[in-house]
Amino acid sequence: LDHNGSFLIGGTLPALPNIALNADGSATFAGNVGIGTASPSQLLHVKGGASVFLLESSTNTSQVDIKNSLTTARLQVANNDLAFLLGGTERARIDSSGRLLVGTTSWSDNDRFVIRGNATDDNEAFVSVVRGSAPASQQNIGMIRFHGNGSDTESARITVLRDGGTWTAGSSHPGRIVFSTTADGASSPTERMRISNNGRFNLYTTTAVNNGTEAWRLNCGANDFCARLDRKSTRLNS
Repeated sequence: LDHNGSFLIGGTLPALPNIALNADGSATFAGNVGIGTASPSQLLHVKGGASVFLLESSTNTSQVDIKNSLTTARLQVANNDLAFLLGGTERARIDSSGRLLVGTTSWSDNDRFVIRGNATDDNEAFVSVVRGSAPASQQNIGMIRFHGNGSDTESARITVLRDGGTWTAGSSHPGRIVFSTTADGASSPTERMRISNNGRFNLYTTTAVNNGTEAWRLNCGANDFCARLDRKSTRLNS
C-alpha cells in the first residue's frame, strides 16, 4: 500500500507492479486478464455462456472503438440503428427496420439494401459482382435471383456469363445477359431473352441470331406472331 492509497501487488515495487489497484478506482495489470477463465490467452479474455459481454450506456448512444496505428474503427448503436464507422466517417448502417444502408443514414421505402453515391463520384452508386476466377466459355459470371417467400420459390433470374470468344483480362471480356422467368405451373425459370456479346438479342428462343444479317430474332409457337429483323429487311410470320 503506497502513500497515494494504491494497492500494489508483485513485480518491481513501487515502479512496475504486476497489479495496481489505485485509489481513484482505476486498475492496471502487467499480464493477461481472464474473466471466467484461469488461462487467459489475450490481454482480455472473457469466457462464459451465451452472453459473455454487456456494454450499456446511460444515454441513447453506445459504442466500441477499435484502434490501430493508422485509424480507428467504431461500432456504434445510436437510438435503434447500428452504425459502422471508419476513420471518423460512417461507412454503413443497419437501421431500425433492418435495412442495410451504404452511403446514406436514412431511408423510408421498403428496400432491404440501399447504396447511395457520394459527391466525389458525381453522385453515382456502383455495385460490382465479381467472379472468383476467370470464366471458361459459357460459364456464369454472376446471377441475380428473385424468390417468392423461400429458397425454393425462384420466380425469375438475370444471369451474366462468358459468351464464347477469347477472355483476356484488361482487353477482351465477351459477355452475355440472359433473362429468365418461371411459367405458370413450373418450378424453375426458363430463358426468355438474351443479349449476346455483339449486341444482338433473342426473344423466346435460345437459338443465336445469324451473325451475318440478323439484329434480333423472335421465335414462338405455331399459333403465335413471330418476327425477324435483318439488316436490310424485316420479316414477319404469323
